[in-house]
Amino acid sequence: MPDRSSRPSTLRPRRWLATALATALVAAAAPLLAGAPATAAERADRRGTVVLTTASLVPVGEDVLTTAVSRPARPGSVLRLQVRRGGTWATVAEARQDRRGVARLRLDQPPEGLLQLRAVRSGGSAVRSSPVPVRVAPVEDEIAPVTGQVTGRGPEDIDVSHDSRVVVYTAPVTTSQNGGSTVRTVVHDRVTRSSALLPMPSGTLSQRLPTVSPNGRYVATVSAVGQGPSSGSVDRVTLTDLQTGRASTVPSPLSVTGLDVSSDGRRVAMAGSSWPAAAGVCVHDLSQGGERENDVYLLDRSTGTIACPSSGLDGRLNGRVDSPRLSMDSSVVTFGFRYRDEPNGDFRGELVRWEDGRREFVETPFAKAGDHTDRAAQVLVAIPRVAGPPDDLGLYDVATGATRNLTATDERGSYTGVLSADGAYVFFANADSGVAGATTVPPPVGGDPGCTYRREVATGTTTVAFCGTSSNDTRISSDGRFVVSVDGRYRLLTRFWSR
Repeated sequence: MPDRSSRPSTLRPRRWLATALATALVAAAAPLLAGAPATAAERADRRGTVVLTTASLVPVGEDVLTTAVSRPARPGSVLRLQVRRGGTWATVAEARQDRRGVARLRLDQPPEGLLQLRAVRSGGSAVRSSPVPVRVAPVEDEIAPVTGQVTGRGPEDIDVSHDSRVVVYTAPVTTSQNGGSTVRTVVHDRVTRSSALLPMPSGTLSQRLPTVSPNGRYVATVSAVGQGPSSGSVDRVTLTDLQTGRASTVPSPLSVTGLDVSSDGRRVAMAGSSWPAAAGVCVHDLSQGGERENDVYLLDRSTGTIACPSSGLDGRLNGRVDSPRLSMDSSVVTFGFRYRDEPNGDFRGELVRWEDGRREFVETPFAKAGDHTDRAAQVLVAIPRVAGPPDDLGLYDVATGATRNLTATDERGSYTGVLSADGAYVFFANADSGVAGATTVPPPVGGDPGCTYRREVATGTTTVAFCGTSSNDTRISSDGRFVVSVDGRYRLLTRFWSR
């Protein structure tokens, strides 16, 4: 199981910012907050309301599909879709409400750019929804470096919200002190096409492991905070609400190696060690030998309670946990458990699933478990090839115990891959250009001959996502329609697929 800091996928708070810094964050992140992150807008009116919903991001060449809902419902009454052009609103589509007050409205293939849409109910007195921002995004794009970002290094630690709107990553950024640089967390909003740096606690040496909540509202990150010339540093987790700009310190271990946060910001899963506040929460029997390197913690910020899903993982030597991950509804915690497999002494990686205090191993017939679907119903595994490495990439179904080889027909396989939350798509790297059925391979970038591919699991249809990139630096949206990766020139590239 890969470490969360490079995983191929595949907290009661105290405020640590002074008022001035909190104000600065709101100002810096203002472009990120415009209409973010919800895609539904609504305006109360004495005559009722109209609500317009649509995807916040649509690929170029695709229609914008919207749903307008009138409350109260007025069956047969017309709802109009309008787009703002200059200083005026123009009607681009209209449809009659059904008995539930719902109308489906379509904007045909708008050009690339940021749109403002609204729905209007006709009648004696018009009722309008609030404007909804929609970005018509290019199929292939590059996320521009943030101001001050050092070229030729990074980005790293990429994460993306489930709807692909918010992308977070770390990158070296020039400081005002002697022209040096420090690694900072960057938040990019793909709808507004704007980026901002998250603030750092006083004394921060660098930031790492940023993670964004599924809905794109919260960003958690780890800051290494100096403790003086002879005392080294300790880790501090901060949680930033992109809607309000508020940043809070999250209680955490002194050393953090993995991080995830729920959509409501209430639950934070962490892998780490040395947490005095959680003493006695994790219990292990090491009488048979071995040692525990770290544990997985689940902190409920609303109650302050700490659970230890890795407690009692005994009987295996030199156990280490990594990559804690919350399901989209935050009810399930999954994490990797790596340990020395006796008697041959090889290391084995397993996936562990924890829900409401109950833990189970997601057993696979293979030594390496990788990325998985939401709630771990399916798991990517490495299937050893008879002729030797590299391994093939397989999809293991936990319920049936069946394994499907996803790369058996390719010239070279890969045991690193990223799986969409529903298991419909897998992204994987291949060192050669020998992927069966793939579309034409573009020339590699930055000297790396490897390519990253997108394969539809049901049909085997394969598309080249990027060349000159690594699956270790690849993240995807939950539906597999968006991918972001770093190429050999340290550019942050994206690709977007139609429905």
